Amino acid sequence: MRTPVLLPQIGESMPVLRVTGWFKRAGDRVVEGEPLYSVSTDKMDFDLPAPASGVLADVSAAAGDVLPVGAVVAFIES
Repeated sequence: MRTPVLLPQIGESMPVLRVTGWFKRAGDRVVEGEPLYSVSTDKMDFDLPAPASGVLADVSAAAGDVLPVGAVVAFIES
C-alpha cells in the first residue's frame, strides 16, 4: 500500500509552504509519527511527522521547493 505524504494546512492564510529539508532519504525505513521532513512559513519552522510506517519512496520535493498546501511530496510504501 502507498500512503501519500502531503503538505499540511498549517495556517488559514498560508497557501504555500517551503520544504526546508528531509530527515530521511528515499529507501529509508520510517515509523509513523517520527519527524520526516521540515517546512517553513514566513514566521515559523515545523518538523512534520511520517503519516505511516514503511519505506520512504518517490520523494518529489527538495529543500527550497515552495509548494501548495496539499501537494504530494513523497510516498510511504508499507
